[in-house]
Amino acid sequence: MRFVTLIILAGVAAAQAPAPPTADSGRHGSISGVVTDAGTGAPIADAKITVRTNVRYSGDTMIGSPQSKVVNAVSDSAGHYKLDDLPAGLYGVMLQMPPPAILFKSKRVTLRAGEDLSTVAFQVPQKGTVSGRVLDQNKEPIAGVSLYLLLPE
Repeated sequence: MRFVTLIILAGVAAAQAPAPPTADSGRHGSISGVVTDAGTGAPIADAKITVRTNVRYSGDTMIGSPQSKVVNAVSDSAGHYKLDDLPAGLYGVMLQMPPPAILFKSKRVTLRAGEDLSTVAFQVPQKGTVSGRVLDQNKEPIAGVSLYLLLPE
C-alpha cells in the first residue's frame, strides 16, 4: 500500500513542476543588458555579444545541431545590447571586447518562452600590464611563448 501511495505522490509532484524551456515553446524572447568598465562603471561601446540557438550543453561543452544559428549584437555608446527573436532554452551569452583587447567572457542563462531577459550585464576589468620571464624547469628563458590570462566569472 505504501508503494502505491509513493507513486501517486511522485506523479503529482512531477505534474506540478514547470516544464523546462524548449526551442518549440512557440513565443520567442530576447536577452539584453549592459557592458561596463568594472573599475569606473563607464559604458563600453562596440563589444560583441553572441549566442547560439538550438544547442545543448554537456558540462562546459556546447554541442550544436544543424538547426543552430548564431545571433550577434554590438553594444551601443551607452553599453547596451539586445539579442532578439530567441527561442526558449539555455544560452551561453558570450562577450568579446573590441580590438585591441582580446577578452572573452560568458554567462549561462535560461530564457523562457516569450521572456525579455534584460539583466545579463558584463563588467569588464580594467586594462593592466603583465611582465616577467617564462622559464623552463632548468630556469632557462623560453623564447616565443604566448601567455593568456583567464578571468573567472
